[in-house]
Amino acid sequence: MSTLYQSLTIILPLICAFSFLLMMLVLIKGELCHGQRSRLSQQFVTLWSFASLALVSAISSKTLPLIATITLSLTIITGWWLSYRQFQLKIKHSVKCSAWWYPGIPLLITAVILTIRHPYTLLASCLASVVITHWLMVKAEHQLKTFNRLLPFIGIILFALLVGLHTLQIWLYGSGPLPNHLTHTFIYMIAFALTGLFMWLLPLLRNMDPIAGQLAAASLCFVIVAIKVTELQFLLHH
Repeated sequence: MSTLYQSLTIILPLICAFSFLLMMLVLIKGELCHGQRSRLSQQFVTLWSFASLALVSAISSKTLPLIATITLSLTIITGWWLSYRQFQLKIKHSVKCSAWWYPGIPLLITAVILTIRHPYTLLASCLASVVITHWLMVKAEHQLKTFNRLLPFIGIILFALLVGLHTLQIWLYGSGPLPNHLTHTFIYMIAFALTGLFMWLLPLLRNMDPIAGQLAAASLCFVIVAIKVTELQFLLHH
């Protein structure tokens, strides 16, 4: 259980940070109507929920540096407050876009600290954040059809890099037979990655609009992949 708490402490702030940047890119550069902008702004609450879970895990595992704990706490406080303000607004109204940087900046600082300490989790966290962002955009009923093709394409590239990197890492581990627990963790990682990728790409392959529930399931798969990647690193380096 302590390993799970450590994994969640590492990956969830990273996932939140990358998803935050993608959503801010859509809010700033995307051609959104007032209704879409309001609905997308409401989806930030999901990121603050993940950040809150990360903080609880950090307190339980006692693995997060003090400065990262402080910045993550600032993210949670300001993020929940802004989301509360967003839900209090009338339909088709939204919080000023620049205001989201108040929770975003400390979140990005937390992500930088964690990336320096755990660089091998970067690819898996990026991959999970892309599919989560796609899920949140579909929940917000966005009309940016280009993203329905662009985000899965980015996901395929990240998937290939992730599998290639960790396959090479396993291959360089040693000349003897791999321990069973290491092999099982790697196999589970690949299995969940393939399952998540299949669910993510299925609507695209069938020329259908993405389904929020299906993307939520794919998001869960890739979060599990990120957890398995952190477990793999613990096994390789301890």
